[in-house]
Amino acid sequence: MRYLKVLLFIILISCGKEDEVICSSFTPEASDQYIFPLRPGMPEWERFTSGQEKIDALQVPVGILKKMSTYGLVETCLDYPLLGAMMAFDTIQYGVERQMENFNGFHELITRENAGQIMLDRFKQMNPECIPQGDEVVVGDYTLTFVYMGMVQAQFVLIEQLTSSERRELLDEAIKKNTQFENIGDPYSILNLKIEALLMARVMVSEKYEPFLEEIAKNVSIEIFIKYVELNNKIETLNKILEYATEYNK
Repeated sequence: MRYLKVLLFIILISCGKEDEVICSSFTPEASDQYIFPLRPGMPEWERFTSGQEKIDALQVPVGILKKMSTYGLVETCLDYPLLGAMMAFDTIQYGVERQMENFNGFHELITRENAGQIMLDRFKQMNPECIPQGDEVVVGDYTLTFVYMGMVQAQFVLIEQLTSSERRELLDEAIKKNTQFENIGDPYSILNLKIEALLMARVMVSEKYEPFLEEIAKNVSIEIFIKYVELNNKIETLNKILEYATEYNK
């Protein structure tokens, strides 16, 4: 199975002479990101005979991990070579949980009090309009960075690190990106829209937004979506979540 590479930064490209959108690279505050010595595709990688060997080979040495800044740690976690494997499980929620359990970088990240806030800043600088030039693989990998980043950001352990004001920022950013994905269309897909809806929904749950909690209590489809990120062909679930998020954000 080919693991899709997680891009570490927003690729610096020209968006067109008449386009006012500025596509700039995200630069983390710290430069102590861990550089993985092994990745899928390398000759050494092919010598592994089990999944556990691959997982073990990608752990960050503890001495480095504990000294790493939260900025560098966020970038390291988003660059984890097996992060894209979350797509290979029965549900993407189960997949992201497994990858976060498998990598000691995530273990350390969730202990950092400012992890959620730095993830939020990172998320806000990702621009759906800055699609890189290249073949379908390059473009496809770029669209998936929003999926991987969003799924990590959407975990309650990070959302609940945020202040109420920061959670509103996250919800506002999810609404904004949802609109961008819809306006751009291809190469973005329903998966991108699902992740933004998940962010909105889980923020409203964390904020104990009563109208939305009442909707969950009577709407099994929304309850299932929040737990498993599964729609079961009920696309209207996304629209319903967006309606509540828009009302909450007024």
